Amino acid sequence: MTDSLAPRRFALAILDHILNRHQTLDGAVDQALKTWPMIGLDRSFARVIATKTLRNLGFIDHVLADFLTQGVPDKCRYADLVLRGGLAQILFMDVPDHAAVDSSVRLIAGAKHRADRGMKPVVNAVLRRAVRERDSLLAQLDANPSLALPRWLADRWRKAYGAETLSDMARVIIADPPLDLSLRGPMSKKRWPRRSRACVCPQGRCV
Repeated sequence: MTDSLAPRRFALAILDHILNRHQTLDGAVDQALKTWPMIGLDRSFARVIATKTLRNLGFIDHVLADFLTQGVPDKCRYADLVLRGGLAQILFMDVPDHAAVDSSVRLIAGAKHRADRGMKPVVNAVLRRAVRERDSLLAQLDANPSLALPRWLADRWRKAYGAETLSDMARVIIADPPLDLSLRGPMSKKRWPRRSRACVCPQGRCV
């Protein structure tokens, strides 16, 4: 990646289209590509930031509410996205802490609107605190996975299914989905099951 901010800008554009303009993930990616053409590893990295943020949005917002008692001002939507994306990298991705913090601070410093730029000290302080308190924050989530869900949804499911089932459902939702590979060519289909110690099903699928 030649420009560490480029994939992160792309990720924020995806999040903006989803959270502020109510588009689907695929639609948001297509729209973001019109402004930020992105290919290869940069595009993959950006998509991971976006999906990690969305999958854990409830907990990320829980952390922000705890750290910022007055919340993020409504007029600072870009700062809100930067904070959410930065927290996703610190808490849920294998990104060096200094890279997550520094890139987020640089993104907000270059924001279009003055109100967002004024949030630079806040972004820096929040993300540095998240780095210091990461273990305790993740322990909270492990003890109560429903924190990752929107509160209205958690309340509804708790009432319908009970607290224990709610926790089980939340753990499944925030877990990374399994990787599904499609193999091409007869030799690949013969070699890879042995290499990966997979079981070949009658329909040709490997698990």
